[in-house]
Amino acid sequence: MRRRGFTLVELVSSLFVSSVVIVALASSIGLASRALPDGSRPTQTAVSVQRALDLIANDARFATTLTIVNEGEISLETPDRDGDGVSDIITYRWAGTEGDPLTREYKSLGEAPVITSADDVGFEWASMFATVEPSHRCLMATIRVGTIEMSIAQRCFNVEVP
Repeated sequence: MRRRGFTLVELVSSLFVSSVVIVALASSIGLASRALPDGSRPTQTAVSVQRALDLIANDARFATTLTIVNEGEISLETPDRDGDGVSDIITYRWAGTEGDPLTREYKSLGEAPVITSADDVGFEWASMFATVEPSHRCLMATIRVGTIEMSIAQRCFNVEVP
């Protein structure tokens, strides 16, 4: 007579093997999810800040005029980039409160966040080099997010010195 079904030992051993496989899969999924960027790690924050400064530097490099509206806002005019025959206006704006985003507005297409939560943003004119004429000033941009603070000096302009 042939038996149909499984013995208790076979069921328990298959249940044990299945649970080991499930635990291994759960561990690998947990490790993989911690490896995904979430913006809270210092290196990821530093990369985000550097990317924002690079974007500002690139826009300033091609600017024909640059106006520092206030400590947290600059407006740049660049030659036509999109072929519509009109100079492009780019505005970087930070509201001035910790946690507010640093945004970039290109023409009138609306603001897009460059940094989602900045603790401090500053734009100022600075004399950077002894060889630069006294009336020349360079754009100095500084961004602080948490403990990460970075600055760039970019593109010198001839400005009126008080």
